[in-house]
Amino acid sequence: MSIRHGLLALLDQGPRYGYQLRTEFEARAGATWPLNVGQVYTTLSRLERDGLVEPAGEDDEGHQFYAATDAGREELRTWFDTPVPRTDKRCEVDHRYSSTYSPLTADDANLLRNLYGVTDQGAGHSLAAGKAVVFHARYLKDGKVTFPYSAPVVAEGAVAARSKPVYTEIAVDAVLAEPSLASPAQAVISPATAARLGFSTTPTGSVWLPAAAPSDGAQQKADGALAKLSERRDLLKIERGYESESSLVRLGLNVFAGIVALGAAGIATGLAAADSQRDLTTLAAVGAEPRVRRSLSGFQCGVIAAMGALLGVVCGVVPGVALRKVEAAASSYPGMSPEELANKASLVFPWPTLAATVLLLPVLAAALAALMTRSRITLLRRSG
Repeated sequence: MSIRHGLLALLDQGPRYGYQLRTEFEARAGATWPLNVGQVYTTLSRLERDGLVEPAGEDDEGHQFYAATDAGREELRTWFDTPVPRTDKRCEVDHRYSSTYSPLTADDANLLRNLYGVTDQGAGHSLAAGKAVVFHARYLKDGKVTFPYSAPVVAEGAVAARSKPVYTEIAVDAVLAEPSLASPAQAVISPATAARLGFSTTPTGSVWLPAAAPSDGAQQKADGALAKLSERRDLLKIERGYESESSLVRLGLNVFAGIVALGAAGIATGLAAADSQRDLTTLAAVGAEPRVRRSLSGFQCGVIAAMGALLGVVCGVVPGVALRKVEAAASSYPGMSPEELANKASLVFPWPTLAATVLLLPVLAAALAALMTRSRITLLRRSG
């Protein structure tokens, strides 16, 4: 399928503007075919030039809508009815943008457990008994699932261009299973069932579910062994869940920033303590316990650190948000104003880091100030 016919198919369902076409195109493609808004409007201009689409007015926000013309609908029907020759490059499987697994997979209960997270033994027994296992109730009707398929067109040349594929439907007994992992397929059958239905199967890979995640050393050894068999470097993939992108450099910068903040709070506390030396001396003279003096110093340091952290966060977040908006508005996408681009800019706030800065840093600074305050203070003589 080309972008040209994909957009025509969407416009055949009703008028749309560029950003809508991009969003629906990516949604229909399962987010496996990223599309730039510029590609959308370039294709629309060519379709309009060829008389296949036409402008259909604007809405209140200034979005230019497009609609398919009669010639465009005829072009779409011709494309739907024309089989693609098997020698066409578009028929080749490209694993970069699509799932390795087709909507219908064939294997035993190990596939259900390893790939889909289905541990129900009943589903495995049903699979071995010749039934299909589906992952959504919408595919089931009267305890069966229907598989539509078409036989390839064997004619060549002009005859093949006029020939239409013959579609056939076959119903198979099926059971419903709830996958605990993201399902790349809609149904699973056993290899014996596939052969019984007349389907051919093609190996696409193996899925293992080890008791423990392989170590980095084990993965390197496996990659080295596979490199001797093939030049491809993506033969082995290990799903390790979420992995933080934080690097040692970023961690070092965070530690350095924390040290600077603590140092600044300590200096401010030292200056405040020097200014309040007479008050501390008075407390010592009247017999106040060291705990009281330490609490006073810790409170002063905590207040200063809290005010500094809060002001620092505000002074950092506000310019950061503004800079992100300016960067988004400076980018250009046809059909979108700078205001729309700025409003659609993605903003991600590091809430754990901000919370640690505003809450934990003052507490740590207060504790350090209390510990470093001397328990014995030299008495000073007041004059006047």
